[in-house]
Amino acid sequence: MEIAIRHIQYKSKTQKYHLYFLGDVHLGSAVCDEDELARWIYRIYYDHDALVFLMGDLCEYITVKDWRWRENNVAEWVNREDVGHSEIEYAKQKLAPIAPKIVGAIQGNHELKLETEFDQAVHSRLCNDLGIRNLGYMALVRLHFKHDVGKTGSHFAKLDLILHHGWGGGRTDGADINKLDDLLRDYDCDIAIAGHTHKYWAPKSVQYKLNHQDVFEPRLRLKGRSGTFLKTVGIGKQNYAELQAMRPQLTGCLMVSYDPMTRDFVANV
Repeated sequence: MEIAIRHIQYKSKTQKYHLYFLGDVHLGSAVCDEDELARWIYRIYYDHDALVFLMGDLCEYITVKDWRWRENNVAEWVNREDVGHSEIEYAKQKLAPIAPKIVGAIQGNHELKLETEFDQAVHSRLCNDLGIRNLGYMALVRLHFKHDVGKTGSHFAKLDLILHHGWGGGRTDGADINKLDDLLRDYDCDIAIAGHTHKYWAPKSVQYKLNHQDVFEPRLRLKGRSGTFLKTVGIGKQNYAELQAMRPQLTGCLMVSYDPMTRDFVANV
């Protein structure tokens, strides 16, 4: 597990930060929704209060020796003789405009397989070349927010997130939700986000406690799946999602709006 701490100075009491969880893009697949990805990158680029977390599986990284390889499943721009290199260079080109806003990058199972079976460390290369933090497969991230309010002092807020690429493949909504409940149970955090299943949801809940001043107070918590840009089916195309009759998913990126003054957050799905 990686631990990442970031300090953020903000100027306005009304300022809200937008946390984007961008994952399971699967660039290189013929059914990757690149138009939708372009819209999200455009939105992030012009969002002055954006904080971005990459959630893994940014590219397909399926080589000709992989059982999942099908020639007509691969985007036309992919170099068949050097799949890993061509896909990572393409991903870097797409992400470069928003690189200064990226807090860190989680590694996905597609990156991990290419690394372990074909010795291509695409995830660390992406992080090094874009100058962003490598968060491994799982990370606990703390965001410290500080607002100076003149003679009255400063206002502080912190937000703790547990990030994981995801595991398992339960097809029902209940099974998917239960996996995120495990993260909230095992780690003291405000927000738990995972990807991998390509689902796209984020409910908010409340947990009550007695604080250090013996005051009964609520703590808001949120769990969510970061979404995908891989279309499950495409006309005239086949991929492993269709072959295994996986559930169709909306394409897009989970965004959570956070208000440091009220310590409240709202998911946009």
